[in-house]
Amino acid sequence: MANIIDIVPYKVLPAQMGGQKGIAIFCKYLGEENQLTIISVKSNEKKLAENYELISLFSNLRIRYINPFYFKKIKKVAVEKNIKNIITEHP
Repeated sequence: MANIIDIVPYKVLPAQMGGQKGIAIFCKYLGEENQLTIISVKSNEKKLAENYELISLFSNLRIRYINPFYFKKIKKVAVEKNIKNIITEHP
């Protein structure tokens, strides 16, 4: 079992469009076999996260794509959870 972070910088829960559904299903099955943590925006519904932990770190503003202060917070989560693999989804 691997410890993985998936950075998803947009709303995917509840999944409504094809790309959102693809990421939601990917995370569901990846979380069944691994210790998965999703870092995403605050507008996601945490109760829909099935087999993984959802951390609502990013704001819903467009500046989230260029805000350098998120790096330190992501690194803190990675160190705390002993993360060896990071996945980034397309913005």
